[in-house]
Amino acid sequence: MSPKFPLRRRPRKSSAATRAAAARRLIAALGALCSAAALAQAPPKDLEPLPDIPPPPKLSNTPTPDDAEAPQITIRQEADSKVEEFRTRGGKLYAVRVTPRFGKPYVLVDPDGKGTMTNATEINGGVKAPQWTLFEF
Repeated sequence: MSPKFPLRRRPRKSSAATRAAAARRLIAALGALCSAAALAQAPPKDLEPLPDIPPPPKLSNTPTPDDAEAPQITIRQEADSKVEEFRTRGGKLYAVRVTPRFGKPYVLVDPDGKGTMTNATEINGGVKAPQWTLFEF
């Protein structure tokens, strides 16, 4: 005897969705198994502590802040801006940083050492190398 209404079946998932769900379950089971195995291990009993790291060697050419050979920085306050002049060990001016009261600070540099100051953004076609401030007083 056949029923009057055919039995309705739930729509089947696509084979790709079924495989993806099975793969997720398999990965979860493997992850749980691996983490359980790692937690079950005991550390070796004959471990020795690592020796202390020695301090880095002193570089001979690096100026220290107390060194008389360090570059000189002169700071002047003008009417509406602060001007910082950077000089080499020999006293030659190689860069000027101008911080206006309003606006963005800019840097003028002497790229060839001839005394002509150029805006730092104009050197190399406007491409700026990364320059981070490490110490500022």
